[in-house]
Amino acid sequence: MLASRGATIQRFEHYLFGPKPIWHLDNFKYILLHVGTNNLYLNTADEYGKLMERLLSNIFAKYEDCIVLLTSIMPRPADAPNTRPVARMYNLELIKIADPRVGPQTSKDFIIPGVNVFYVNLAKCFVDSSGKVIRNMFTRDDGLHLSRQGNTTMKYKLISVFNNVKTGNLQCYIGKLPSKMVHEYTK
Repeated sequence: MLASRGATIQRFEHYLFGPKPIWHLDNFKYILLHVGTNNLYLNTADEYGKLMERLLSNIFAKYEDCIVLLTSIMPRPADAPNTRPVARMYNLELIKIADPRVGPQTSKDFIIPGVNVFYVNLAKCFVDSSGKVIRNMFTRDDGLHLSRQGNTTMKYKLISVFNNVKTGNLQCYIGKLPSKMVHEYTK
């Protein structure tokens, strides 16, 4: 596992493809890209989508047989009213990357099968049924990073996702899959 807390997409690119790469993914079959909210105010959603597409293009050019899981931008209790609309737009860009046929009306909890790229909406694990952020899933000191309980929740959801992807269960999902999506992928 390679991780860099606080890294932007550009920093990931530098770690992987800079003049002296520090990360080498030669032995990795699965790559989980969990980019946080550091790009939220640096780029528009469209710019973010283009940066992510460029990163993925570079990854697949070098590691063509890998499978990439793109996780959704997480909610932030510290400033949820301000960041939630921006995060939704960013998440729609990730969904479009995983499957360009998908439009904004399908931004629910599901995994979208793409061409070796999957979108995983983990944000739903951190909000209650009314959509309010579950505060104890995040640290008390900043409200931005996951607490121990939040990390445990994310860990078990990701294990479930990996197991489904590894076994070829591309219809797997977290939560209820909208009937419109069931129709879309059973054609």
